[in-house]
Amino acid sequence: MKNNNLKYAILGASGYIGKYLSKTLLENGNYTEIYLICRESSVEKYNQIFKKYTNNKLFIIAESSPKIPEIYASVDVLINLASSRANETDEAIFNSILFQYNQVKKIEKAHIPTVINISSQSVYNQKEDIRKKESDSVCINNLYAYQKYAIEQYFNHIEYSETPNSIINLRFSRVFGLDFEKTNPEGFFIKIIESVLNNNKITIPNPLNKINLLDINDAVNAILYFISLSQQEIVRDTINIGGENFSMLEYCELVKNTLSVSANPIKLSDSKLIETSSLIDCSLAKKYGWENKITIKESIKVISDYFINN
Repeated sequence: MKNNNLKYAILGASGYIGKYLSKTLLENGNYTEIYLICRESSVEKYNQIFKKYTNNKLFIIAESSPKIPEIYASVDVLINLASSRANETDEAIFNSILFQYNQVKKIEKAHIPTVINISSQSVYNQKEDIRKKESDSVCINNLYAYQKYAIEQYFNHIEYSETPNSIINLRFSRVFGLDFEKTNPEGFFIKIIESVLNNNKITIPNPLNKINLLDINDAVNAILYFISLSQQEIVRDTINIGGENFSMLEYCELVKNTLSVSANPIKLSDSKLIETSSLIDCSLAKKYGWENKITIKESIKVISDYFINN
């Protein structure tokens, strides 16, 4: 993908996907300048995360900097990955919404050619056991989902009267894998792999609950793909980006089969209820020419190798 010679502004570069994407760009050198926009309180953290990449083409900019409007007006691509996690406090999620809202007001005036906003499948009805399409109704029943949908709406309402532009909302399924440095795996699906390897008991309360899992490498490649696509044609759309659909039972069986262990520390409850279903349909992404390349079995193997070697 020929994304060379582009100037980037990135919001949320300190998060899981944000670090992976930013460091991928920095390592590949496919840019002319990268601006990481963050809150005042996060500047020092950003300096630590990206200290090895400090050069005259990487800039860490606080949100209050008077240079922000000029920066936005100069970049070719803006990627918004800013977000609080679902398990964070209401106050943290509110502050994240406020940060993004204040930036969108400045972004709107900048006429940036390509804007990629990373959203989430959490905006769909998690009680409905179907593969959700982009045309399905949203169901906002928690503050995290509200955060994601509100930011989509902020970007969707940007109207440029003269300059053609791309505004793409990518609704990601659950992303998992190792971080960019190939360390520090975390999360419930990672914990299942670790438990099986170490024969530590773990209970799955609703084994028929359904999920879609996306490898972190596929997530980053999707962002880069749609940046590349936007350079060739004008795209304004909301697109599901996912990997493989599973029930929790199927995922646990896949972990055990992939690791070929004799012990079985996973205890499945006998519940027949499907309390949540986060299945998604990614046929629209395929129409645009993107689909995931990494199987979840391959992801499990990479993660298990990390635990074995460490």
